[in-house]
Amino acid sequence: MLRPGVRGGWLPTLLLLTGLAVPLVAGVPIGVPTGVPDRDQARDRLLERADLSGSAEGGRALFEAALASEAFDHRAVGPFDLYAYRADGFKQGKDSKKALTSAAEGLEPLTEALSARFGAERGVISGRRFPVVLTSARTDKQETAFAEVIGLLDHCEDGSFSGYKPDLAVWTEGQLEQDSVSTWEVTVFNVQHEAIKREGRDWYAHGLGYQLLNALVNRLYAKGPWGPPPPWLREGLVDELDIETYGEAWVKGAESMSFSSSQGGYARQGWSGFVPKGSSPPPPFLGNPPKLSVKFSKTTVSDSWLNRNNSKTRHWSELVGDMRSEAPVSLASMAASQEFGPRDRAYARCVLHVLLAVAPPAGPGLLEALDVESQLARSGMRDADPLPVVVARWLGGVPEIDAIEALSMQALLLSLEKPEIVERIHEAGGAGMLGLSDHRKQADWLYLQKLDDRSRLKLFLTIAEVEGYQELREWEILGNVVDRAMRAGLAASKSYPKQDDRKLDVTAAVRSTLGSPQD
Repeated sequence: MLRPGVRGGWLPTLLLLTGLAVPLVAGVPIGVPTGVPDRDQARDRLLERADLSGSAEGGRALFEAALASEAFDHRAVGPFDLYAYRADGFKQGKDSKKALTSAAEGLEPLTEALSARFGAERGVISGRRFPVVLTSARTDKQETAFAEVIGLLDHCEDGSFSGYKPDLAVWTEGQLEQDSVSTWEVTVFNVQHEAIKREGRDWYAHGLGYQLLNALVNRLYAKGPWGPPPPWLREGLVDELDIETYGEAWVKGAESMSFSSSQGGYARQGWSGFVPKGSSPPPPFLGNPPKLSVKFSKTTVSDSWLNRNNSKTRHWSELVGDMRSEAPVSLASMAASQEFGPRDRAYARCVLHVLLAVAPPAGPGLLEALDVESQLARSGMRDADPLPVVVARWLGGVPEIDAIEALSMQALLLSLEKPEIVERIHEAGGAGMLGLSDHRKQADWLYLQKLDDRSRLKLFLTIAEVEGYQELREWEILGNVVDRAMRAGLAASKSYPKQDDRKLDVTAAVRSTLGSPQD
């Protein structure tokens, strides 16, 4: 029987052994990029500059040794260790030091916000340090500084580093064409990328902090409670922390100031991680938020949803008006349709602002609950509670969620009208887990069974699939709970509640719709 390994359980190995899956990251097959240096050649160029040639072993120690060498300039700010790679555009020390100074100044507000929000001694984010590496590589001059750092990072992830591999990839052609690449701990930027260059000093002042917030929130959801966050919870948290830090949202939502109802490719983005497609679960969406389509056929919402200036007041007045429309924005509707557009994102910002700052539910805070690192159990599942359960508990308790969580796997599947999955489980020899009500218990049952590898993999993926369907349903229920609270809060104040009396009105209205805190 296959037992879980040190780095990711038995599932990644089993996927490769059975030939059932080709790992993907954002739709890009993992492999050697074309048109760029070989990974090991790129890595070795950096190691030579760092006087570490011949260092064969990867892992954290090698990456830290390279960063500590004279090939990098360094500056610390808050939990971030900033490094500038002295190659290509940063060959001159004055250029690398100037970039570090600009980056440090831009990150000062973020360090204050993180200190206030993540003050535990140790957690997913609390008490940790995060390396940020700046490179300057122009592709038209065939400069390779960015690729060299990515090559070393990929090599070190082959060893014992952040655990990003083998489930996710670092070195791919698609990754190397981006302005940044992140693992669970390290983010590398190419400041010569057009996406960064066109922002100029604004990128150092705000864009850099926004992108790092994305990386940190990715880590928060990946290492904390079980299950991917719905886009409203992920993007809403990123945006709320962003506005809280810099005064307005960095991302307005689209390149153009309008929105189309026909955005098929965007609708599923961020939702697709809930239910596995094909033979293996897709990786969670871990990069920067995707840009909305800029090819429009029908304008359905006003420009105000995309206006950065309106983000300062979390689009409050616009949302008050929207609540009187025929089809007001709704988290429950987002879950049912699995869509997420500019109006939805504007609402998500307001939701997180209200629930984190204006009218937080009584009891333990959401960020404190998310900032607890889960561990990989022997079964290959993480030991944390499902994310919807954590959110329901934070909201004061949701009986409908408790009822769903208490259902056996068979009862759940019948309630979801998916009897074909019950039949599939029987065929694979998994009848014994149909009476269990928790995906962790189901995975632990599977771990103890004497089954062939193919059946074991099929059942493991089915457990993840069923949990995905369950969480999608739970997000609809939670959406209704939060929608009721938000409707009450928006009705309590027609404009953004700046004055204390208005805030008290909103707080009372929101909390009156939520349950009592759970232990």
